[in-house]
Amino acid sequence: MIEALEKANGPSRELDEAIAITVLGMSKRNRLAEYPDVDPVWEIRDGKTYGSPAVMIDRFTASVDDALRLLNQKFPGWRICFEAVDGIAYDLFILGPLYRDDYPERESSPPIAGKPIAMALVLAAIKALQARGDA
Repeated sequence: MIEALEKANGPSRELDEAIAITVLGMSKRNRLAEYPDVDPVWEIRDGKTYGSPAVMIDRFTASVDDALRLLNQKFPGWRICFEAVDGIAYDLFILGPLYRDDYPERESSPPIAGKPIAMALVLAAIKALQARGDA
């Protein structure tokens, strides 16, 4: 997932789907096994079923609001620090509530640069999840 986000040049619905599956734990299944060409249904692992991915999957890689919602869901209370020029993030990282300069790797993400802001936010979140062993 990290490699795909780092290689991507812009927003991607395929990446949005992959984020929904790997980060949020959503799964995709066909409505009926005998109709494999039917649009998939999306469901949360708790058994609740939702509609088509075009409607139900947030645009994590395109929308700053959706990326922030993901970040706040996975990292409540964390701070976002970044500089941006023309919508491209430079040195974007997230800091946890317990962040300290003498122990930064536990409560922060590595800096992200050269990506649109929404993609940089998602990439920072996934790297921080990986650093704390949740990805």
